Amino acid sequence: MTDTIINKQIDFYCLNFQNNERRRQRMNEKSIYFKIPIQFYSGVTKSDPRISFIEDEKTRRSASICYGHLDMMNHFVKHSNKEFIIIMEDDIIIRKTLYDDIIKALDIFIKYEYDIFLLGYLCHNPIDTYSNFCQLPTEYSSNEFKIIDNYPSDCWGAQMYMLSKTQCKKLLNKYSVGYFEKTLYDSTLIPFSADWIITKDGKRCLLYPQRAAEEYIENQYEDEGQSVCRYHCNQFIKKEDYI
Repeated sequence: MTDTIINKQIDFYCLNFQNNERRRQRMNEKSIYFKIPIQFYSGVTKSDPRISFIEDEKTRRSASICYGHLDMMNHFVKHSNKEFIIIMEDDIIIRKTLYDDIIKALDIFIKYEYDIFLLGYLCHNPIDTYSNFCQLPTEYSSNEFKIIDNYPSDCWGAQMYMLSKTQCKKLLNKYSVGYFEKTLYDSTLIPFSADWIITKDGKRCLLYPQRAAEEYIENQYEDEGQSVCRYHCNQFIKKEDYI
C-alpha cells in the first residue's frame, strides 16, 4: 500500500557524477531495500559550456553541483506526470525508517504547503535544542520525528530533499539560465549554490533527526574543515539505524 502511495506521487533522482560505479551500486542497493526506483544523472562536467569558462576550481565545482540539481528538476518537470520529486546525492547513508517517513513527510508537505522539505543535511548537534530551530507540532511528532519549521539560513547540506513540481518550475525560471553569470560580477546576489538557491528559496522545513547523511570516508575532503564537519555529522547519528 505504501509502495503504491509513494511511487504514484514521487519520483526519486540521484546525482551520480560521471557515473561513479561504486556509488551507483551502493544507491542501487538502497533502491532495492526501500523499493523505490531511482533515476540517476551523471552530472555536469567541466567541459559543459555553462561552467567551462570558469578558472577557479571551487567555483566551477559548486556551479557543477548546482546545475546538476537543476538539471534533474528540469528532467522531472519535462518527463514526469508526478507532483513531487526527491533528490539525493550518491554518497549518503539512509535511515531505515525512510519508507514510512516519506508518507508522513508528504502529508505534512501538502498540508502546510511547503516548497522544500529537507530530509538530509549536515548536523552534528541536537538542533531541536536551539532556540532558532522552531519545532512545528504535528500528529506525527515524536522524539524520532520532529518537524523544524523555517530552519535558519546557516543550516547547510542538500543530501536529500523533496520539492513540488511547482517549486521546481519556480527555481528553474529563476536560476537555470543566466543567473550564475550574474553572480560572478555582482557579489550582492545570492550565491549560485545548492545550499543557497535550492534549500533556502521558498517556504521550508526539515525533518529531525535527518533521514540521510553523508557516508563518512576519511580523507575524502582536501579541506580540513569540510572533513571534520562530515566526521562529526557521522558520529552524531546512530549508525545502526542507517543503511
